Amino acid sequence: MSGRLWNPKYLVSHWRLNNNALDGMKRNHGEWVGTEDYDDGPFGHSVGKFDGTNDSISIDDPIGLNLVNEMTFSALVNVAAFSANGESIFSKRTGTDQQYLFRIANGGLLRFEYYNGGWRNVQSTSGVSVGKWAYVAVAWKICDSSAQYNFYIDGDDAGSGTSSEFLVSYPESAVMIGYDNSGTVDRHFQGQIGVVRVYNCALSADEVKELHHRDIIR
Repeated sequence: MSGRLWNPKYLVSHWRLNNNALDGMKRNHGEWVGTEDYDDGPFGHSVGKFDGTNDSISIDDPIGLNLVNEMTFSALVNVAAFSANGESIFSKRTGTDQQYLFRIANGGLLRFEYYNGGWRNVQSTSGVSVGKWAYVAVAWKICDSSAQYNFYIDGDDAGSGTSSEFLVSYPESAVMIGYDNSGTVDRHFQGQIGVVRVYNCALSADEVKELHHRDIIR
């Protein structure tokens, strides 16, 4: 087992969403907005259920969740339907306070976006399906003069991308699970989300596969 996966030096926050929105690392407990609701997950405990209209989880004063040189975001998701604006999994932006967003684009591809005077984004080459559980992750790492992104679905490579534009601002916006607000578009997740994790390092492909194995296959 990788020493980084459960080490609090690297694992910043972990929301299982097993009948509560508490952070297992005790740094960033969440609070439901809308209706607090849970459903059966595929691995023996509950997950958060989001109605696609007004449900979300807010972390108002996040610790350690600004985008740094290396990060990994992962979650178990089951999308009930795709919307034209996509489905937000995890975001740190509210109105004009813009930072980053991990979401599912309309059609199922994963997309990671961040703000640097304008929105920059990369997306996966394979995607998720409606009504099917998927373990999704994106790892970000700045190397020399570019940022490298690697996407994963169910522990397998789902594409990668690079960008020469780096995040330079860190607005004090809340972190949201299942929602983001661009100031003009509200993007709510419709379906189920569980075992959300944030790392302050870029996990390797083997480490992401190990996470998938422990959460889903066990």
